[in-house]
Amino acid sequence: MLKSNDLFVIALHCFNELKKKVIAKSIEKKKGVGYFTPHDTTHYQGVKDTIDVLLKKQEGHRHAISFGFIEEEMLKDLKVQNEESDIEAKKEKIDFDRRVKNLIAHAVKETFLINKWERLFLYFCAWSHDIGMLEAFYEPYYKGKGKELPQPKEIRDQHDKISNYMCKEIMYEIFCEIISQIKDINIQQCSDYNFISENEIFESVERIRQYFSAEERQSELKEFIRSLIYIINLVSLYHRRAENIATCPKVRTLHKWVESGPIRTQLLAAIFRLSDALSVDRTRFHDRRFDEFRNYGNFDAESRLHWIKSFVVSSIELKDSEHEIEIQIDVPYQWRGDFEKKDWEERINNLAIFIKEDLNEDVISVSKILYENNFPLFLDIKSIIHTIPTLEYENEIWEVLNDLVVSSSPNTSRLIVSTIVEIEEHVKKMEEDNYAGKTEAEVQDYIEKNINAIKEQLEKRPCHLGLIKIKNILEAISKYNNDSVDILKIDKRYLKVVFLDALVRTVKFQRQETEKNAKNIINELQEINGCTDIILYGFSQLVSNVIRSISEKTLQNIIIHILECRTKTTVSRTNRLIYHDGVRYAKYLREEIGLANETLIKIYPDSYCGTLMSEMKNSFNNNVKKLPVVFFGANAVNTDFSIVHSMGHLTVAEIAKKNIIPVIVIADTMKVGKINHSISERNKDYWLTNDRDFINNLQMHKIGLSNPNEDVISSDCIDKIVLIDQQKVINHEMNKDCMIEYENKFYEEYKVMLKKTVLAGLVRNRSIDKDNKNAQLENDSFWLAGEECYNRIEDELHSVKHCEQIKIDGNDIAFCISKMKSIVDNLVVEIDNNIQNKINKKSAL
Repeated sequence: MLKSNDLFVIALHCFNELKKKVIAKSIEKKKGVGYFTPHDTTHYQGVKDTIDVLLKKQEGHRHAISFGFIEEEMLKDLKVQNEESDIEAKKEKIDFDRRVKNLIAHAVKETFLINKWERLFLYFCAWSHDIGMLEAFYEPYYKGKGKELPQPKEIRDQHDKISNYMCKEIMYEIFCEIISQIKDINIQQCSDYNFISENEIFESVERIRQYFSAEERQSELKEFIRSLIYIINLVSLYHRRAENIATCPKVRTLHKWVESGPIRTQLLAAIFRLSDALSVDRTRFHDRRFDEFRNYGNFDAESRLHWIKSFVVSSIELKDSEHEIEIQIDVPYQWRGDFEKKDWEERINNLAIFIKEDLNEDVISVSKILYENNFPLFLDIKSIIHTIPTLEYENEIWEVLNDLVVSSSPNTSRLIVSTIVEIEEHVKKMEEDNYAGKTEAEVQDYIEKNINAIKEQLEKRPCHLGLIKIKNILEAISKYNNDSVDILKIDKRYLKVVFLDALVRTVKFQRQETEKNAKNIINELQEINGCTDIILYGFSQLVSNVIRSISEKTLQNIIIHILECRTKTTVSRTNRLIYHDGVRYAKYLREEIGLANETLIKIYPDSYCGTLMSEMKNSFNNNVKKLPVVFFGANAVNTDFSIVHSMGHLTVAEIAKKNIIPVIVIADTMKVGKINHSISERNKDYWLTNDRDFINNLQMHKIGLSNPNEDVISSDCIDKIVLIDQQKVINHEMNKDCMIEYENKFYEEYKVMLKKTVLAGLVRNRSIDKDNKNAQLENDSFWLAGEECYNRIEDELHSVKHCEQIKIDGNDIAFCISKMKSIVDNLVVEIDNNIQNKINKKSAL
């Protein structure tokens, strides 16, 4: 007859074999979708270590409770001795000693609330829950089902199911190995966990061999292993935040011979969920694997975020006496690019909030279960940010900071700036390295990654025309493959980077023109004269710049009314407010634009819009009628004078029209064109609440949720459209066809900038000292030289000699200007054709 320890030894053996197989297979095939998040054996070990830390915290917490109670009894005893006679005190002392012994025995027993079976199941889960992320496991999963391998993203989404299935398969493999030979069980390995002694294991092994030598008893072993698998997969299922842990079965019977009683599956799932959530620090980050994975074509923004999150979190400390979890976050010492310190601090704060909220959801979801089982209660998550000089992976950290800005802010201008800054940083990095180790295919792959990143954003914001135009240019660069540059022996890797540099310069040039012209455009907006109220809906940086240009004296007499734009509101899954458009608008005007406190700013619910405008129309103050104006930004400005913007703009525009309040749209030429508007959803299913149980209940009752992303505001609701970069105010009296002239203005500006930048690239290419690479010119010098060449070509082409010697900083550069102009012109024409082909295909659709 087998004993409970014998089954435990079998379970230990299965765990050892499972661990060895996972390690062997993960080493055998490193390629996989592990690059989505840092999933490998390091992570498995990290989860196991975190489990041990939590269990030690629980044991210490239990001791504190139990012995604290004993201390109270001892204090009572001292009181008895002081107040009663010696005889009575002795009697009480005898009773007290007996109670203390009982309490100590109870405390020691209660310390080990997690028995050896439950601890082993936690270890099982740590090693099996994410094996579906590795090719060695997901490949046989799909092949076994007769399916082709799907895209990596789908594998990532399905990895828990793959892990559960493959865990079952591996365990059955182990079962077959056991019953085929009744193989020797490694006694040393089984004793390493300090669950049971070597002598006990040796005795169990002998009983196992004798008992299962009879073939008819092997089915019992199979049933036992099946029960192991079911508990492992049940705990693994409910450790995921996608599952409501409250619905996890509280206990499950393992086997009739196991004396420990039912396994507390819900408690194990709670411990495991928290352990997995806490295992996100730098111990999970692997430099070599990260360097390998980030060159994969599918290493997108989401993947980068998960990896860098683990890198910047240098430690997580559980402070049970303070009831808090402390996260230490390392960030670069200095901000960079076009960002000011405030913007940098906001980005760092976004990162800290993301990390805290991601962990907080798991902490809250399991806190009740753990507290009921005498674990320390964690009430707060605290982040400490350290700015580290010469921190590794600075570029990647900045990319993640940009990604978080993009995901947390629906502001069009910000999306464009973040996209351009990321491209600019890569251009600088590649130029600094002089393409060390970069192949043409790798440069091409980088461009494709940028295109895919923009496509991801456009899935959420399909009508952001500025992003579409940037994507069109990137796709044109990607497609370009003109061999004529070989005449000049230009490195094609560098040429494509020059194309990207031209894109960065074009957007920067437009931004400079926009900021410069915002100061002058106010003079052409008659609606500002005598204006008493400005109504704003949907945060717009361009509108904010126009408001900044209004004189302080005028602004003192204006009230700014901001409608909250509720459709953009984002909350965390713990219902913390992450983004509120009205608050963002108000704080930006006050803090970034610098509106004085004398200018009154108010935020209203959207439902107050009708009342607000009708009161303005009908109210008089000292016999002076209010003169309000509505300002909008735009995601897209159609050439028919309509605009596309986030949902709610149409409602505000219609109410303004009814109350004869002018609506003025502030935009730039990046947003002018033709766009096919399609209905998309914002925060689908979770715009109402992040309470998953509530959402599931609605779905169970066949109640749908819909939160359309954008509105089309027809031309009859718009009074004027202002193109700031062109310093142009367009109204209904002007011919709508004049909008067409600005449709491709951004592309035209890019082509001009491209000519200058390519010539700068040619100058740089010819000025490199092959023997002394430190003798290269600074990038700005190259560009100025290219601009000079461009101007001379345009203005003095006919008077320039066929071959002219040009000296730049002492470097002789001999080239044929007329031939270079021809090559550059052909290059620009091809890029232009690629862009137009993209536009025509979109129009045809």
